[in-house]
Amino acid sequence: MSPSSPASEIEQSVSKLLQATKKLLESLTAWSFGELPDNQVHQDYQTLDTHFSHISRTFELLLLPME
Repeated sequence: MSPSSPASEIEQSVSKLLQATKKLLESLTAWSFGELPDNQVHQDYQTLDTHFSHISRTFELLLLPME
């Protein structure tokens, strides 16, 4: 498989989505202890949203259902 194959694209996108999810969870935990400001949590949420949107578009382009 070449690096630009659909399977590779999906794998990379899912990995980024999972990493962003983990980062947001870590940020929320730190925020709950007063160790992180609101704006950092918001930035991490926006990153997660960006990755989710990207993978959703990728799945749509490849005609893969998201249900």
